[in-house]
Amino acid sequence: MEHHSNLVPWQVLAQEKGLAIKFIPVNEQFRLDFTKAKEMITSKTKLVSVVQMSNVLGAVNPIKELAELAHSVGAVLIADAAQSAAHLPINVKDLDCDFLVFSGHKLCGPTGIGVLYGKKNLLEQLDPYQYGGGMIKEVALEKSSWADLPEKFEAGTPPIAEAVGLAAAINYLQSLGMVNIEQYHRQLTQRVLEKLKSIPGLKLFGPDASGQRGPIFSFTLEGIHPHDAGELLDRQNIAVRAGHHCAQPLLNKFNLNGAIRASFYFYNDPSDADQLIQALSNLVAVDRPEITSSGLIASSELTEEQEIYKENVLDHYQHPHNKGYLPAATLANKEVNQFCGDTVEIFLQIEEGRIDDIKWNGQGCVISQASISLLSDQLGGLSLEEAEQISEQKILDLLGIPISPARIKCALLSLRALQGALKIGQ
Repeated sequence: MEHHSNLVPWQVLAQEKGLAIKFIPVNEQFRLDFTKAKEMITSKTKLVSVVQMSNVLGAVNPIKELAELAHSVGAVLIADAAQSAAHLPINVKDLDCDFLVFSGHKLCGPTGIGVLYGKKNLLEQLDPYQYGGGMIKEVALEKSSWADLPEKFEAGTPPIAEAVGLAAAINYLQSLGMVNIEQYHRQLTQRVLEKLKSIPGLKLFGPDASGQRGPIFSFTLEGIHPHDAGELLDRQNIAVRAGHHCAQPLLNKFNLNGAIRASFYFYNDPSDADQLIQALSNLVAVDRPEITSSGLIASSELTEEQEIYKENVLDHYQHPHNKGYLPAATLANKEVNQFCGDTVEIFLQIEEGRIDDIKWNGQGCVISQASISLLSDQLGGLSLEEAEQISEQKILDLLGIPISPARIKCALLSLRALQGALKIGQ
């Protein structure tokens, strides 16, 4: 259930050092399988890195117990507290974690700054990862020595304004009391959980009990793409996120390419929760075709000509052209919208320098899927040089409707797929 930030660095390190990465599975209750963890963490294990609170599931993991397990085999335990630091009181000595990290912006602080806590004896053993002014004890032409902690890890001019802002944010949260914040969140979480479960067609991903999770709710709505639902909620001044939430392996486990996520904090009150529930209830009460054709795919009021284009876009979404596979394709390429998880895979059969056949496959919102369907109709018979000349404006002209800034990447996903395929053929 790790955020990409607590996965990708270890993948890179494993490739560099020839290491093996094991993954503790998530069970049907949306919790880490502790029994499996006991089997997997062995004398060969050097490092265990785990999120304290999932940014998708809201699940709170047993850091203290995992630290005991890691230490019993001589391994180091790293806790990713990016999500939990804003919601829970944290005592690193009680958790006995070796390292703990979190980001400033989750704590009402500035972006671009975070915190690394580490046990002193381990930090003293670590070499710096950046070099320059401020982290030096003594420099000679032949060699240098490093400053004491924490300056050893703080090369160059620090982000002074961000550090001051983060300190102010932490002082503010402490003045409110993290225990008070946690208790308030539990009450709000229980209220939201009970109401979300009553909405037909809504599937929630995360623990059922408020005591096992934070106020983070990821869900899908039957028959409604997360992007479309997010845009409709946005029009009612309800801000949610839609996509894979930088946790693609977790969503893949549940056969999802995206989900809607609503997050609450201490500045939200019960009326905010009720407004979300009411908006979702109204949304699922509308017929799915009516939702799709209600105009949400366009960012503004449409002219008569644009209304015709809109109907064409909807037709290509509901009845896509040229969808399928070409097993022996000359060129093929798959693209993913990194913000939402929409996918487009294109297959081109090339004969004598021209596109003889085209197929595509993918999944996603109205805009991304209609875009590739429309583009596929244009490609047959084109030379590779002509296909390379297709521009972003051409794609937008094919769609023929205003596209909101949030959906531009969806609209151009088809073009990226085509360009990637053509580049392979060069």
